Amino acid sequence: MIIAGIMCACEEKFESYYPSAADAAKAGAFDHGWLPEVLKPDVMNIKEWHDIDSNEVRGRFALNERVLNSLQSSCKPGLDVPRKTWSMPKWFPASITRGDAAAHGIRIFRCDDFFVAEDTAAAAGYFWAKYPSGQNEQVCCRP
Repeated sequence: MIIAGIMCACEEKFESYYPSAADAAKAGAFDHGWLPEVLKPDVMNIKEWHDIDSNEVRGRFALNERVLNSLQSSCKPGLDVPRKTWSMPKWFPASITRGDAAAHGIRIFRCDDFFVAEDTAAAAGYFWAKYPSGQNEQVCCRP
């Protein structure tokens, strides 16, 4: 008797680009928990990276006045240093993972489950989250 098994060879790290928050919403990125709600509806040029295995999320977006106002009114000042991993996206700032973001003029906010950083000099914002095991788990393989 031969028993055949189907194995799922999953890529556990995904990177996506969305021209706008509306595009990200259509793709389900907000619903999956990969993007912070505070970015709706005004953010543009979103890069999002997530690692299913570690439940980590990183992102970058174009900073604009509406998003700055939303961060300041909806979020609280925060302090966090996301862990640096070898698989992290290259575009995520080293100053944030080193813990010296403030020395580079980057302000960090806590927005619900996410940390969001504003770098006004670069006209860029960044976000990250680390979910405890079992929370925000993603489905690996698709039929």
